[in-house]
Amino acid sequence: MDPQLQEQIQELQHLEQQLQQIGMQKQSLHVEQAEVMNATKEITATTGDIYRIVAGLMVKIDKQKALKELTEREKQVTSKLTLLEKHEETLVKQGEQTRQVVQSTVEKQKKKA
Repeated sequence: MDPQLQEQIQELQHLEQQLQQIGMQKQSLHVEQAEVMNATKEITATTGDIYRIVAGLMVKIDKQKALKELTEREKQVTSKLTLLEKHEETLVKQGEQTRQVVQSTVEKQKKKA
């Protein structure tokens, strides 16, 4: 097999691995996003005190401060998701281009044989 073709196939496999990793990261961030949204909903609905676990201790926290922190966390998660989705799109395009090159190279080799 042509060394250039082998290199392109390896690149394609590497792109697929990166896409799998991005998929796992996105899944993790979606779970975190859902947790943040649920926590925000619960804190908004409660009329009692709000507590947070810090270093194994339960500490009382101001409701508005907790909501502000959750809002910031949600923005961070959304931002990370957006970046991952853009990176994923780029990798998909690279994968399609590499796949086309591999296919055309294979077809050329078949015609020569």
